[in-house]
Amino acid sequence: MKGIIRVVLVAIYLGTGSAFLCYPEHIQSQFCNSDYVFRVKVKSGPKFEVPPLPAGPEPPRPGKDNNNNNNNNNGNKDKDKEVGPDPLISEPAPVIRGREPRAAASTGGHPPRILTFQEVTIKRLLRGKSKVNKTKGFEKFTKNLLTRYNARVYTAPKVKLEPNKAYLVAGKVIDGRLWISYCNLHTEWDHLSKSQLGGLKKYYQQGCNKCKVQLCFSASQCERMTAPDRCMWQMEIGNPTEDCYVKASACKKVGDRCMWKNEKSALKCKKEKKQKKEKKNNNKTKIPLP
Repeated sequence: MKGIIRVVLVAIYLGTGSAFLCYPEHIQSQFCNSDYVFRVKVKSGPKFEVPPLPAGPEPPRPGKDNNNNNNNNNGNKDKDKEVGPDPLISEPAPVIRGREPRAAASTGGHPPRILTFQEVTIKRLLRGKSKVNKTKGFEKFTKNLLTRYNARVYTAPKVKLEPNKAYLVAGKVIDGRLWISYCNLHTEWDHLSKSQLGGLKKYYQQGCNKCKVQLCFSASQCERMTAPDRCMWQMEIGNPTEDCYVKASACKKVGDRCMWKNEKSALKCKKEKKQKKEKKNNNKTKIPLP
């Protein structure tokens, strides 16, 4: 029952109008849980790539060889039962730009699987350099005595990066590709607060292996889950990315405990938000004079 209530609360906090729901994560948690974190400038709009399909078994040939294959197949029924269905066959064909891609002879008569990517220039490697230097499209170049990198970031549905804008992006490395899902960080750089920029530069990385930001939904739950290696985060109702503790604080080790850095700024932010909300509600309740 408690699990159901938590799911409902998350849905209320994030809004049900979106096609996707993401479990709330503090920006420091997203930083620490990602394979890579970059500051990038987007060079292109969406592009498409058709990856090569894995080599499959040769088709049966007519004649005696075909009869022999049938006999061999009958003798290995148990072995065949252990093989699951081909995911490339069982999945529906993707729809690109309102048209279904035609089946090609090279894919065994099945539609190709199409990946979407965008080309970026990596201005700053904040995390994961050792994991990304061999990914697809990754190349190093030098400009004005500063090292820069070109790369491809592969995007899931609903992820759209505007060309010529700077972003903070984070995600996973899968099959030699840099992936960004809808729930991964992909925030415009100009939207980051001063405290978040300081966290990206130093404090988030310092806390990754020492501290954990623990989400909780009530004061009593926060108290029950408190531990020396945790910073308790009781998220505000609304957009998690605009939460005061997300905007103003980082979790760091102080002595033998983990504590919020700049917690005074976060508390001040919450107080100001509360005052603005109360003022707005008071203005709504005022009855205009005739």
